[in-house]
Amino acid sequence: MDIRAWLEDGTGLPAKDTRYLKSPQPPYTLFSDDITYRGADLSKRMVGHSITIQHWALETETEKEERITKFLLDESDRGLFSSFRKYREWANDEKMYVTYFELALFWEKVRE
Repeated sequence: MDIRAWLEDGTGLPAKDTRYLKSPQPPYTLFSDDITYRGADLSKRMVGHSITIQHWALETETEKEERITKFLLDESDRGLFSSFRKYREWANDEKMYVTYFELALFWEKVRE
């Protein structure tokens, strides 16, 4: 599963994997995808995704943050993952708010 394409298509927002080399103008969105493989001895065809999305902004409750929230609510209702956690922190060094969206682990079966 292409997490970047899934997130961008669903929210209409650009997203980068893990980090930017140079921070763009806020607000911006980052994500990380921790992957777990499992399956039979010689065939690890189940891929688990634990996704964290970070939305960086100068203000809280931006329209873009709301788009991410709505998209994740819709996706969880469709059964892709069972739940997600949303929380916000003040990043003092960056002088910005960061809202985290932590998605529950979900699995996909891959073909060779």
